[in-house]
Amino acid sequence: MTRVLIAGGTGLIGRALSADLAVDGHEVIVLSRSPERATHLPGGVRAEPWDARSAEGWGHLADGNLQGPNPGPNGLRKPCGRCLSDDRLRPA
Repeated sequence: MTRVLIAGGTGLIGRALSADLAVDGHEVIVLSRSPERATHLPGGVRAEPWDARSAEGWGHLADGNLQGPNPGPNGLRKPCGRCLSDDRLRPA
């Protein structure tokens, strides 16, 4: 089972995606600015708070495996390393 975090998972596309992932046996967590209002989530999907600016409140759920842009053919260079790290913690 894979843990999947979805930002924007309470909308039309996010609900469909989270439902499919949950049916496939994944642990699905929807990040929401108002998790108390996320009442119509598919079965097996839960909401966690998110301020839409940082990883505060949910960063520990990522287990250090956050997706972001590809570092490119040259790998991570020092000037770019911080921007890639930051990108994985901020919304797109």
